[in-house]
Amino acid sequence: PENRQRIATLLKSVSFYRRLPSVTFPVEPEVYQYFLAHPDVAVSVWRAMKISKLQMWQTGKNDYEADTGDGSVGELEVLHAGPEKSLVACDGQYKSPLLSKPINAKSVFLLQTSFARQPDGTMHVTHRADLFAQHEAVEAFLHHHAEQQHRLAAVPDEERRRILVAAPDLGDVRKLQRATVGNDGRAAYLI
Repeated sequence: PENRQRIATLLKSVSFYRRLPSVTFPVEPEVYQYFLAHPDVAVSVWRAMKISKLQMWQTGKNDYEADTGDGSVGELEVLHAGPEKSLVACDGQYKSPLLSKPINAKSVFLLQTSFARQPDGTMHVTHRADLFAQHEAVEAFLHHHAEQQHRLAAVPDEERRRILVAAPDLGDVRKLQRATVGNDGRAAYLI
């Protein structure tokens, strides 16, 4: 009941949703289930293979902490772990020297898993994942006068709850000498 209320509250004010691409790959089901039950071990393997800098460690029976190394940290709780569905809640924070205060966020990650034996006898797993996230309002962290001060401006979009970043103004704008996109829709050569 407590987790249902927690999830329902987050889903009522989602500011970001993403269905990740489905991924299918060959797997030994026992090994896969082990890594699903021990995500910190899977993350350690990724780090050893140099495919991720993410660090994760277990802090309780179903609780983990994570640090991406880029200013993002989080506490994760596995709310449900079943053979076909797993549900994880995360409270996270992003810190940057460009921000006057950290950005706090809450998210729910739903992983749906199915196994299928292939004609050659190998077993494949297919992942489908959905991410629901809620973040607090982000205040302007630089300024609104990039044109006058020739600097980067970043301001919050309160309506869509996103951050708008204007390109840095490096001086006066001059007339474009050639098209940046060619007739084929690709970037034109600028040489």
